[in-house]
Amino acid sequence: MKLLKNSFNYMIAPAAYRNGLSLYKKKHWGAALNAFKTAHQAAPNNPQIAFKLGVCHLKLKSLHEAHFYISRALELAPYNTQWQIQLAQCNKQLGFSSYELNAAGKPTVAVPRVLQGGFQQSLNISLKKKLLLLPSDYNHRVMADIEPFIAYYQNEFDVYVILRQLDEDVVYKPSHTLVKNGTSYGEYLKLTADYVIDAGSMNYGYRITDTTKWVSVWHGIPYKKMFVDLDIKHLTGAIRYGLAYDSMVSMSDFYTQTFLRKAMRYEGEVLQVGSAKIDKLLDNRSNQQRLSELYQTIGLPHDKKIALYAPEYRADKPFEVAFDTQKLLEVLGEEYCLVVLLPAAHLHAPHQTQNRVYYTKNIGKNDALLLADILISDYNPLMYQFDQYNRPVALFIHDHAEFAKAHPAHQQELRIIKRRQYTATTENALLALDWRQIERQNSKFNTPEYIDLAYLKHTLGIPSGKKIVLYAPTFRQAGAMPLPFDVGRLLADLGDDYMLITKLHYLNHLDQHYDNVIDCTSSSDMADLMKIADILISDYSSLVLDFALLNKPIVLFQYDYAEYMQKRGVYFDFADYLPSEQIIRSEEELYQINWKTINADNSKIISTFYPQEDGNATKRIADGIGFIPEIRRGKDIIFLVNDLNQIGGVHSFLKNMAKYYKQTYNSRIFVLAIKEFAEANSELHVLKSPYIDFAISSQYLNGACTHILKNTDGIVISLQFSAHIHFQRYLENAKSVLMFHGDVKDMISREMYGPHLSWLNEGKLYNYRKLLLLTKSAVELLRPHLNEDIQPKLGFMHNSIDADYTPIAPSKPLHTAVISRLDADKNIFALIDLGNAIKAAKENMAIFK
Repeated sequence: MKLLKNSFNYMIAPAAYRNGLSLYKKKHWGAALNAFKTAHQAAPNNPQIAFKLGVCHLKLKSLHEAHFYISRALELAPYNTQWQIQLAQCNKQLGFSSYELNAAGKPTVAVPRVLQGGFQQSLNISLKKKLLLLPSDYNHRVMADIEPFIAYYQNEFDVYVILRQLDEDVVYKPSHTLVKNGTSYGEYLKLTADYVIDAGSMNYGYRITDTTKWVSVWHGIPYKKMFVDLDIKHLTGAIRYGLAYDSMVSMSDFYTQTFLRKAMRYEGEVLQVGSAKIDKLLDNRSNQQRLSELYQTIGLPHDKKIALYAPEYRADKPFEVAFDTQKLLEVLGEEYCLVVLLPAAHLHAPHQTQNRVYYTKNIGKNDALLLADILISDYNPLMYQFDQYNRPVALFIHDHAEFAKAHPAHQQELRIIKRRQYTATTENALLALDWRQIERQNSKFNTPEYIDLAYLKHTLGIPSGKKIVLYAPTFRQAGAMPLPFDVGRLLADLGDDYMLITKLHYLNHLDQHYDNVIDCTSSSDMADLMKIADILISDYSSLVLDFALLNKPIVLFQYDYAEYMQKRGVYFDFADYLPSEQIIRSEEELYQINWKTINADNSKIISTFYPQEDGNATKRIADGIGFIPEIRRGKDIIFLVNDLNQIGGVHSFLKNMAKYYKQTYNSRIFVLAIKEFAEANSELHVLKSPYIDFAISSQYLNGACTHILKNTDGIVISLQFSAHIHFQRYLENAKSVLMFHGDVKDMISREMYGPHLSWLNEGKLYNYRKLLLLTKSAVELLRPHLNEDIQPKLGFMHNSIDADYTPIAPSKPLHTAVISRLDADKNIFALIDLGNAIKAAKENMAIFK
């Protein structure tokens, strides 16, 4: 199978890869490196190429580069154990062990474990399941595909989003949590999230269990050819992507048959129910409608003004309002109530009711502008939103020094914040602020003029009354991109009423500054840009089909049509859907368009590609995928064993415990092992239990085991000493329990379990909080033989028997039955000695043989 797989990869890889292999075999490392670089540019998601590129760097002693590319290869194919060995070799030469390096090859520091649900305790709690949302390429500028699910699921699940660009590894938001891609915690979420909704980033390499559920919402309807239709070499990419998912969401028959079934070769479940990102495009609620919904959702009285308290999250302490709410309301007056925006998704409002105080997580930045008469914050970026419109802002920065120390990347910004006009550092100073003077700033704010689309125009600097042409081309090549037309001439043809905005692919940027052009490439909100645009100019982008839903004019400027058709090709002819005068192939034709008579009827496009869109697709998708928001009463339980698949008392105990924790607490159950099978056992025994969610070994999924153990906030139970030694370096700050199932007399005598006592007393076993034995007498027997610092960790827990039974009355009371494996591990020779001793004492007993 391996030979067949390698042969297949060899055939579909770029020619430069095959050239690189030839040079690599001849040990021409430098030349091979250059060849693999060329191949990597052509196929950046091919794990074999990334690995070979890393190995060449390793041979040439470019260690940090080697670590980067080998890590990238393992990200694409995390199951490859041989690559793990190469990565460990690279890390050794760098002078760091593998668990001390992050994805960039730099030493890491120990960080606090992220608390599941914000709870310190592990059992008898109410814990939501984890939902992971992934934008395409983990890019913050293409959030539209997954953003609707944040609002829809935020009350039912703990929602996480992984992004490439973040200032910190974990950023807490009121409705969700952002995690930086490449971090160990990000990898942990990819491997273990209960549910995944992905717009095109993941593959089956991260799918280590069938108890999770993955759904694909690929990021656009294809006009240009994709996957296998583009080139057979993309077959592996299609398969790797398609195998990961339980369901794929579709918008139409065209999408299902042309893209999912044919181009991707996907054979699984298809939910043809529409596109969630289109809901926002079709959302035409007025400001008053939205404001009314906010009041209803939060439960606010309509006769009160609103003071909004929106603090930033502090990870090192429990959340509480940093001032006396009732004293502040006394100062503000009876006409005010206080709304507290909880800064992190896992936080909960206090149980006790407070007069005129309301808690919520359901306020976006534009909603805040609609709702609040005064904003009270500390370091929340929402203040800048209010600043732009001279809205009232007061800051209470009571812990400035501590907060600055915890956020070193924001030192300069925090120093500037401290100098703002209405700023208090103590509660008394906060209450003493001139609130009437602060409130007067509100009189200059005209709500209908700036919120939503008018607000976006204002932000971009577009004067009122101006019409907008949006230029949004497809992706061709990463990097700087020139505009393929004369801006001045185009605007002259359009007339003085028009302005030009650009939205390039997220891997592109404009090659220079263009006069009279507003570049919106960095904006993540494509729906709002389309809604403010009056005309779209594009070429081969799927954006054209989205924009068609607004029934506004579309111009296809396909200036490189012949070349593009030769290199890429398309699925259909737009001449069947748009007037011929709106499909142009030269720059000169662009200047000859009659912009006043251009057609805006896109009904044929809509009926073919988006026949179901009505603004309610998110709900239909959620109903179709059927995520179950049942509450967990306990955090994850992780068992560590030597061999994943074997028969023995340890595994029987494991299954019984798994059943108990699953039935009692609805915990997720993990089993992590050193090896897949016991080497001393030639029989094949596969660990099976309906109560075990994850069962993996470091022999084949070392990276997965590492990320799970480094990040879990659950309980880790080491059922065998060797397993604990193997994994213990990842258990710093973990809730870890070490269990011993054998006879402590054999540990003390060192006749069996010889090394165990030394491992305990010499510190070779560490990172455990409790050492549990099976009986109280065993605890008392072992205690004198342990160091004083270990003795307080001792405890006992009786072995578990999962059976209801009634003893049978013995017919021959002197007979003895022994149930055990006949091997040295169970000390069968001591049993024979015992039998002979009994025989000598009782001559009428049966002879033991």
